[in-house]
Amino acid sequence: MWGSGILERGERQSAVSATTSKGLVFGLCSDGGLTNCVASGDSFYLGGKNIRIAGIEAPQLYGSACPKEAALGQNAAVRLQRMLNSGELELTRIPQDLDRFGLLLRNVAVDGKDVGRTMVREGLAREIGDITRNWC
Repeated sequence: MWGSGILERGERQSAVSATTSKGLVFGLCSDGGLTNCVASGDSFYLGGKNIRIAGIEAPQLYGSACPKEAALGQNAAVRLQRMLNSGELELTRIPQDLDRFGLLLRNVAVDGKDVGRTMVREGLAREIGDITRNWC
């Protein structure tokens, strides 16, 4: 059981769901605390576990290449926070369980809408491997 009260049951369950009405509220990690908070435009903590949204990368908040990237990174984090707080959250496992940094990779949806696709569509993230887009 994670600290958020969400239980992942074995391999047969492929999704973890909860609703904000059950006490799930995400802050920004930069404001303190790491139980349920948004770390960047493509990662967040849920019950203290670091989750990375599969298939996307957002501008860097820390270690950004330029001030524009840092500002875009902040906008992406705030947008992700708003989405995660807006409805029912669903995390779905993908074949690759962890990213290269050891973060849990998951497809993320809120009220059935894919969060990664929304972030890309809104210009706040890009698909993994898309090197044609420079944040600066």
